[in-house]
Amino acid sequence: QPPTTAELERSWLPLFSYLGKGNFERTDVFTTNYDLVIEAALDTLPDAPVSMGFRQGLYPGIELRAWRDSSPSPRGLLTKLHGSVDWKLGNGSTDVEPVIRRGHPEFDGDHQKRLILYPGFKGVPSREPFVAFHEYFRQRLQTATHILFIGFAFRDQFINELIDLNL
Repeated sequence: QPPTTAELERSWLPLFSYLGKGNFERTDVFTTNYDLVIEAALDTLPDAPVSMGFRQGLYPGIELRAWRDSSPSPRGLLTKLHGSVDWKLGNGSTDVEPVIRRGHPEFDGDHQKRLILYPGFKGVPSREPFVAFHEYFRQRLQTATHILFIGFAFRDQFINELIDLNL
């Protein structure tokens, strides 16, 4: 079940409202959580300080170029380093340019099309979109003035190495 507005008002909405008041030059949100709670919170804010990198329309999906752009916008991105329950590979995907569909949280029995780094993953990501997400994370660590971790248990060795090398 998606969270209710009342639940979000007790958790994520105060945080995102604070971040959106101009207290920080830029806000990027990184998570290893698969659920859709952060998206639900950002979706309720008309002036959310963080973009989800979504493409709307007939074929809703993820715009990977938002993470690859070398001159990112002043608005940060929500980066789901381990993927999301509602992402899957679409037709026309290649290893370098995956077509990432969103809005499909029901599991259809095909782990190969599901864009999730399952628990127990260790090592450097070797496929997109995870390569781009982790590189974006590394770049943002180099310029971050504040870092807040929510839901990350520090068990992903590669993420830990990125943090150690860039802070």
